[in-house]
Amino acid sequence: MRGSVSVEFLMVMVFLVGAMSVAGGASFAKTLEIKAFTQQQQAEGLARELGGTINTAHLEGDGFGTNVTVPSSLSGAPFNVSVTGNLVLVSVNSVTYPATLLTKNVSGQFKVGTNAVLNSKGEVKIL
Repeated sequence: MRGSVSVEFLMVMVFLVGAMSVAGGASFAKTLEIKAFTQQQQAEGLARELGGTINTAHLEGDGFGTNVTVPSSLSGAPFNVSVTGNLVLVSVNSVTYPATLLTKNVSGQFKVGTNAVLNSKGEVKIL
């Protein structure tokens, strides 16, 4: 009798551990999905913000200046920002998110921290 109780107990425990493993795996997968979505949203938002700052400087004309801050990471992931032609490109985890600019007359590149964006005689300068 004791042997059959032990076997039943072990079977219940194996079932519970298996169910907890499945639930843990599903939870981990959902957490990774949420993190990837958050990084995507942050990268798109940063591209829009930086592009909007350049576009504002272009539209406001000569003498306009403002500051914009670039974070050191996006949800803990390193990233790159570049200004090429009439695009601001934010790349994170091998995916690039663009924002279109109203002008190609842009000099300089964004760096981590505070950046000055100035319009000097029609040229938008990132300092």
